[in-house]
Amino acid sequence: MNIKIGENIKRLRLNKNITQEKLANHLQITYQTISKWERDEGYPDITMLIPLANYFGVTVDELLGTDAAKNEAKIKAYLDEYDRLSNIGYEDEKYEMITKAYQEFPCDWRIIRRYIWKLLYAKGNREFGGVMRHADEIERLCDDILERCNIDGIRYDAISTLSSVYLIRGDEPKALEILDKLPGVNNTNSNERAFLFKGYDDVKHVKYLREAINEFAEQLVVMLRNVIQYNSESLTIQEKIKGYEDIINIIKLVYGEDKYCGFMYYHLTELYIWLGNNYIRNKEYDKGIECLHTAMDYAMKYDSIQNGESKLEGVFVKDVIFNSYNVYSSFKSNGVKRELNYIKEWRDQENSIYADIKNHPRFIELFEKYEPFAKETK
Repeated sequence: MNIKIGENIKRLRLNKNITQEKLANHLQITYQTISKWERDEGYPDITMLIPLANYFGVTVDELLGTDAAKNEAKIKAYLDEYDRLSNIGYEDEKYEMITKAYQEFPCDWRIIRRYIWKLLYAKGNREFGGVMRHADEIERLCDDILERCNIDGIRYDAISTLSSVYLIRGDEPKALEILDKLPGVNNTNSNERAFLFKGYDDVKHVKYLREAINEFAEQLVVMLRNVIQYNSESLTIQEKIKGYEDIINIIKLVYGEDKYCGFMYYHLTELYIWLGNNYIRNKEYDKGIECLHTAMDYAMKYDSIQNGESKLEGVFVKDVIFNSYNVYSSFKSNGVKRELNYIKEWRDQENSIYADIKNHPRFIELFEKYEPFAKETK
């Protein structure tokens, strides 16, 4: 049996913010003895087990670590359920569940990571709202991660989150400085895998290049989109139209014309809606309405993706795996329902951008054609 009592004593002690000296005084032993236990250089006497367990409020089995396998199974069940709820858009339920998981396993880094996401993104916490409301708790958790967690991905999340905390508090230099601890764009695992095999194994080199291209393309599309959306007031309608068209063409270059492109169907849906709306603002009504139809076609393609793994088809991303279960969504409805609801909201607004096309036959057809495919759940 793998006894983890030293590790568990340290974890329980730190979780309660107790010093080695304070624990030693309670047990009437030296702090050097506590230090040896925590370094696995010795074990407590059997007569110490019950007093230790009672002090920390745990069972002797938990103190010894014999519950580890059972706890790991429970943690995995929580994480799997979190991912499932995220995939189908049940946001309130997943955040309620991860709060319960955190209360039960406050020292598991995977749970802590998702609990921080809850503080950041739960209802009402978007766009820095979560950072502002929970800055102290978020900072404490992130500092703890950077001090004691050795899982790189979780550490990177903590660094990114801390930068937002510092920025909200007005310390922009500190926010930028901590980001220097993250690897640069050329040192991502996908890039390193690709070039590891260059000149050594061409098949694997191309395989990992395609994975890196897919990963970079997804980030690039979001960054290019945000340049337009967060710079909207300084751009002309013509510049926005050209910008959205360029992004669409980049997607088609990387993923191929009419090739299966997985999550890019979602991006194409959004891009064609924004492109269409700008054509309509520019009084190019027919072009705008056709873009809305194209958007809904892509929404249907996205909704038709089967759950699980599938392979991308374009030459630059051929055979790269897209796993639909890895997609986090904040909507319970399918894509067609979500996008039609947006269009309806804009249509029914006072001074709607659709005011001049409400009676246009192709605009009316948009709802008649796609409403049958709108579903409340995915």
